[in-house]
Order: sequence, then C-alpha cells, then structure tokens
Amino acid sequence: MIYTYCNSNKKKHLELSCESDNLKKIHNYTLRNNEILVEIFSCSKCDGLWKKMTFNKLTKWLKVGDVTVKQEEYIPFDSVGFYPIEHFEIEEAYDYDNSIFCGNPKETKFYNTLTCSPKNLLLIDNINKNEVIGWSTKTEIFKCSKCDTQWEIITEFDSHHGYATSAKII
Repeated sequence: MIYTYCNSNKKKHLELSCESDNLKKIHNYTLRNNEILVEIFSCSKCDGLWKKMTFNKLTKWLKVGDVTVKQEEYIPFDSVGFYPIEHFEIEEAYDYDNSIFCGNPKETKFYNTLTCSPKNLLLIDNINKNEVIGWSTKTEIFKCSKCDTQWEIITEFDSHHGYATSAKII
C-alpha cells in the first residue's frame, strides 16, 4: 500500500476511514453517461487519496489499489444490486499525487511494481544469471540515484512469451 490511511483497521472495505472534515476535494467527473459520479479527495491528516464513487445513490470509497466489486461478487448489468466495476489504480493516483512515483509511470509500465524511473537506477550487484536454450533469468540489485530506494529486479526471458520484468523494494 502506498499510503497509510487514517483508522484503516477500524473500517470495512470500501468505507471511508479518514474523518470527512479532513478531506479536500481535488477533482470530480462522471462516467457512463453521467450515471456514475466520481470524486477524488485528499486527506489532510494522512495525505491519502480517496476515490468516491456514487451510482444509484450507493456510495463506495476506494483507496489506491481498490476495486468496487470483486470478480466473484459481480452482479450482471440488468440484475438487481448491480454496481459497475471500477478501479483506483496507481497510475490514476499519480495524476493527483506525483510524489508516489520517482519518475513517470509511463517509464515503468514494463516493470511490474517498479515506481522509480529506470533511467535513475544504478546497478549495484548481479545476484544470479541462468541461461538455457530459449529461456533465461537474471536477478540484479539496483539503487535509485534520485530517492536512494534499492530494488531487486528479476528479468525472465522465454522464447515463446518474451520478457517479463518484476521489481521489489529491498
């Protein structure tokens, strides 16, 4: 999780855990022919971002990374109790708080979970490298020259599927 939200352990999923007095509306827009009102808020106490979604007088609050309806709980469009599936993804949050990425998310789209710009990463160590015909994997440690975050980056190559790169903070 990017933010540490106020009272997040005291509220249910998709409920607001910050005090409403601490929220400041940053942006609002509508979706699906004005059926869904979307409002983006920032909490002055924890600096967390919230996405408030209202559909058919039912409101849901999303933290960054949340989705309104889990796939297994989805109700078809023409059924009673339908609520559209909407996400609050990190890339959207970046539009309102660019401090969550050390760089632009467009630069990191080929790296799963990386939030620093690849241009700022300095190689510190090669942990391992394995190669077999048609397949390879390598694990490297990098340090961001801008924010000093250290990353373990794993790159896998498969001749049938291409490259897959993932990152985790260490």
